[in-house]
Amino acid sequence: MKQIHFHWPLFLLFWLLLYSSTATAQPLQQKNLQAASQMLTPPCFAVCNNLVNQSLPIDTTAILSYGKTNPANYHDPEYPDDCGVDKNDTICLTNAAAELRYQAYFPANSVYSKAQYNSCPLPVMILFHPGGFSDCSGAFGNNAYDTVNAQMPKYCMDFARRGFVAINVEYRRGQVPTPDSTYSVQQMLIYYMAFQDGRGMLRTAIHNQRNATSNDKFQIDTNWIFVGGASAGAAISMHLGYYPTQAMNDQIFLGLRPYMGTLNQDYYVGDTTINYFDRIKGVMCLWGNGFLPLAYNDNPEDFFENNSNFPALIAFQGKLDKTAKYRKNDVFFAPEPEDPEDPNYYSISNCLRNGGTYSFPGDPDKKDLLSIGPDLIYQYFGNLLTMEYYLDCDMGHGLDEDPCTSPPHCYKTNFGTVLNNKFDVRRYIVQRSATYFQAIINNIANTLNDSKFVDCENYRSGCSTTDNNAGCSNNNSCQ
Repeated sequence: MKQIHFHWPLFLLFWLLLYSSTATAQPLQQKNLQAASQMLTPPCFAVCNNLVNQSLPIDTTAILSYGKTNPANYHDPEYPDDCGVDKNDTICLTNAAAELRYQAYFPANSVYSKAQYNSCPLPVMILFHPGGFSDCSGAFGNNAYDTVNAQMPKYCMDFARRGFVAINVEYRRGQVPTPDSTYSVQQMLIYYMAFQDGRGMLRTAIHNQRNATSNDKFQIDTNWIFVGGASAGAAISMHLGYYPTQAMNDQIFLGLRPYMGTLNQDYYVGDTTINYFDRIKGVMCLWGNGFLPLAYNDNPEDFFENNSNFPALIAFQGKLDKTAKYRKNDVFFAPEPEDPEDPNYYSISNCLRNGGTYSFPGDPDKKDLLSIGPDLIYQYFGNLLTMEYYLDCDMGHGLDEDPCTSPPHCYKTNFGTVLNNKFDVRRYIVQRSATYFQAIINNIANTLNDSKFVDCENYRSGCSTTDNNAGCSNNNSCQ
C-alpha cells in the first residue's frame, strides 16, 4: 500500500482518537455544569476532528523532582514487610527532592515546534499510578517488586498522542495493611501524605509554566488541568478534584491535622500561594473511590455543595471490585490491640510532622467513614457535576492481566468492546477520556445524551453529539 504523508496544520495535529467512536454522554441533569469552563474561551487546541496517528512522535523529559531538598519536617515512611521483604525498623526518609519525582510526555518538536507550543500551549494530564500506596509500587515501573505500574508511562504516551502534555507522578508510599478489612493508622497516614504530594505536584506544574521560557520544549495551558489515576492514584485524583478545603478533610482524617499539619505544605517547588483547584477541568477515575464522612450517608452531595469548582468526572469501574467498591463501602478503623505484643494498627508515632503519638478516635465497634464509588456518585451528584460512567459487570479491581484469544472475545474486562487484552482496553480508556475532555473544553458535554455505559461500547468521536450505539442506555445495569 502506498504510504500517504500528511502535512499537519497547527490546529489539526492533536485530539487524535484511537478507536473512533460515536455514542456517549449526556451527563446527568446538572445545575452547575463547569461554570468555570463556560467563562473561558476554548483554547487554540480545542479543535474537533477524528485524525488517527498512532505513530505520532512523543518526547519525554528526564525524571525530574517536584520536591525540595530536605525540607523541614518532611517525612516519607518505610515500614518493615511492606513489600514482603524484611527490613529493619520503620525509617523516615527526609529528602523530598529524591523521593518526589515526575516525568513529562509531550508531542515532539518535530511535529509541534517550540514556536507552536509558545503560541498554543497544550492542556496537561497529570497521572498518579496504582499500587495500594505500597512501597512495592512505583510510577516508572522500575521497582523490582512492581508488576502493575509499568503501564502508567503507556497511559502518558497515549494521552500525549491525543494532544496533552501528560505527567507521570511519583508520590509518597508506605503502608501496613491489617489482616482483616479494617484500615490501619499507617494507611490513613499515607493517604494524607500522598494527598499533600498531589497538591504539591499541581502547584509545581503551574509554577514551572509561569517560569517557562520560549526555548523550552513544551508549554502547558494552566487553565486546562486534568488529573487521573488508577486505584490509589484514583484516590489522589478524586481528592484533588473534589476535596479542596482543610475543613472537609478534617472530617475524614479525624484528629490528624495537629500531628501532620495542613494539606498544603511547603515541601514542593510549587509554593503554597499557588491556587490550583479552580484550574482543574476534569478527573479520570480508574477503579477508585473517594471518602465521605458518616454524617452525610443519606445526603452525600451536601458534603460537596459549597465547592467553588466541580470538574467533569469520567470513571471506569468493575462491578465485582472488592477493593474499591463500585457503589459504597463502610470503613472501620483498626481497634487498639488487646495485647501490647500484638501488631499495632491503631496508633503511630513514626514520621509525624509535629511529633507525638496519633491514635484513631471513635468507637472501635462502629464504622468510621464511608468510601463512595462512581455508581453512587452518578446517582446523587447530577446537580453538581457532569459525568461519564463506564461499568464492567465482570471486572474486579482493575483489568485482567492475561489476554484471551481462544475462543475469540473471551477477555472479560473490556467494558463491552471486542478487545481481548489490557493494552487495547487501556487505549480505549484513554480514547474515551480524551474525547470526553474534548467535549468539556468545547463546552458541549451538556448536550450529549448517553452518559452511562454498562458493558456497552461508546462510539462517539470528535465533537459529535450523536449517539451511534443504540444498545447503550443510561438506565442499563448489571444483571
